Amino acid sequence: MLAFIPLLITNLRSGLVKNSLLAAMLALGVLAAFFGPSFGAEALKLSVLVGWFLTAAVLLGIAAYRAISGGVAKFLIALLPWFSFGDYLLVVTIGMFLAAAVGRVTGKDALIVPPMMAAALAIGLLPVLGFAPF
Repeated sequence: MLAFIPLLITNLRSGLVKNSLLAAMLALGVLAAFFGPSFGAEALKLSVLVGWFLTAAVLLGIAAYRAISGGVAKFLIALLPWFSFGDYLLVVTIGMFLAAAVGRVTGKDALIVPPMMAAALAIGLLPVLGFAPF
């Protein structure tokens, strides 16, 4: 979760996220996934990599049709290696719902990173609290 802090600070200050921060977040997540077994985590499976690539392709396709912005698609792709697929869907669903609620209440476009970070923190803390969503 510490890898998300520079991204969150930059987004809150400027309303944007630099591509270099997204690339660093993605690279750190991939490195953590590849070297996870040396720290006691599960070994990375081929199906997980295929899932990452398919999800990234779908998100880029959605961005190409202008359903979401390219920045949001890049941010969602950078989140991929940090969660299992079920947890990822939960984080994206909760984060998008929170962003929509903020946008509805304020009457203007909401930043996507803070609600996603709140959802990621909540989903990340569930196992620590004794709950496992998936």
